Amino acid sequence: MIASVLIDQTLPALKNSYQVAEVLEWMADNEISQLPVVEDERYLGLVSVGMMSDPAQSQLPISEIQYEHPQVFVFEDQHILELVSVAIKHELEILPVLNRSGVYSGVIVVNELLIKYAEFMETGERGAIIVLKIKPRDYSLSEISRIAESNGAKILVSHYTADYHYDDKGENYLTLKFNQVDVSHIVASFERFGYIISEVHANEPIASVDQERLDMLMRYLAT
Repeated sequence: MIASVLIDQTLPALKNSYQVAEVLEWMADNEISQLPVVEDERYLGLVSVGMMSDPAQSQLPISEIQYEHPQVFVFEDQHILELVSVAIKHELEILPVLNRSGVYSGVIVVNELLIKYAEFMETGERGAIIVLKIKPRDYSLSEISRIAESNGAKILVSHYTADYHYDDKGENYLTLKFNQVDVSHIVASFERFGYIISEVHANEPIASVDQERLDMLMRYLAT
């Protein structure tokens, strides 16, 4: 699934000349706190409710406000996994979409994106999720798949997050969904081969992973 099919056609793009008061009204009508500013099909950045909280600004054009995230956007052909990475990294409510020529295409509502992401990760099959903390030089999906297959399991979904992190340490992670619910034996194999287990999401508790970190990914996606 790519960005172009996730664009919300109902949200307006703002122009520099629009007044703060009318922008706030549009945001209230659409129940959203961020909107993009676009001029001549060129994306300029985002405005948010928090930027326009001063009543003295109400009659000012939004061009008087410094826009947020002018360099943060995705392209129409980027995959849903990349979209989630960008949205979470920058804590966005909407995600601007451009074509490869830099022309504004629309926005994706992040809540809807996360719903689609959850559906994508579900794959229609029950199975546990293991998140590995991993350095780029140690990333080998063929080796990781071999370890899984040696335990009679298959990887249904893999997602290597090289450009965002769940914590403040800048760590990279590999998220894996398996076709098995009980993955204790897979966890043990990964640890035996020196992999660091960051999280496990399964119906059965895994003793080798701290309980308080067990549901970090799903809680983050649900916020």
